[in-house]
Amino acid sequence: MRAKSNSNNSKDKAVIDLQLHTIRQSPAETLASLSEACNTLGVESFDVYGDYQSNPQQSYLRQFESEVARCFGKDDAVFCLSGGMAQSIALMIHAKSHSTK
Repeated sequence: MRAKSNSNNSKDKAVIDLQLHTIRQSPAETLASLSEACNTLGVESFDVYGDYQSNPQQSYLRQFESEVARCFGKDDAVFCLSGGMAQSIALMIHAKSHSTK
């Protein structure tokens, strides 16, 4: 990438883009890569976040949650989209367990 200066004396200077630490793909390349991954992995339907009644064999998200639960020796797990979401859930569970005592 090059930037042009307004002054007549300076030459074009190289500009370093520090926004991302990875090379950004075009939207078409990203979607093509995602499509290829879906074909390779056999993904044929969309997962719906929060569909806790779905079968882990049919839902990749539920399959992931079941795998994590098994690793930690728990009955079930829930995938949280952010740390803030996980903290809010943990606080609500903790508050409810203390309010019933």
